[in-house]
Amino acid sequence: MYEWFDNGFVINNIFENQNIFIGSEVDNINYRPLSGIVTMEILTKCDVINPPKKWEKWDFVTVNIELAGIEEFNAKTNSGKMVLNEIVISKEDEQYILEITGKDKSNIVCKFVIGRVHNLIPMVYKPEWERYESSLI
Repeated sequence: MYEWFDNGFVINNIFENQNIFIGSEVDNINYRPLSGIVTMEILTKCDVINPPKKWEKWDFVTVNIELAGIEEFNAKTNSGKMVLNEIVISKEDEQYILEITGKDKSNIVCKFVIGRVHNLIPMVYKPEWERYESSLI
């Protein structure tokens, strides 16, 4: 399911065969055209099947990914949250094509060579700060 990541096994180890993207929220997108890189922070509330030993608790998990070798990047976003409705990955020659559609008609299309999961961060609500923070702190 995550063959477009060179380390997709990281997601499979924690979430098994769940599609962690559907219903998740894109929190941050950063396109760096000079280096040909797109980074994304995706918040997923999928069930964690095999949590790493250092994870004690979490409300959701932030998945930080990087797409490299960007040939094309288009994004249409609306104000507010981008909740993922559909994600399609296809391969054309030596490139992958990522097509993301949000529930609010927002979309992202990206052609890239390889993707990488940088890290998965368990997040927990901290009432004293009135925000979410990494539960690893």
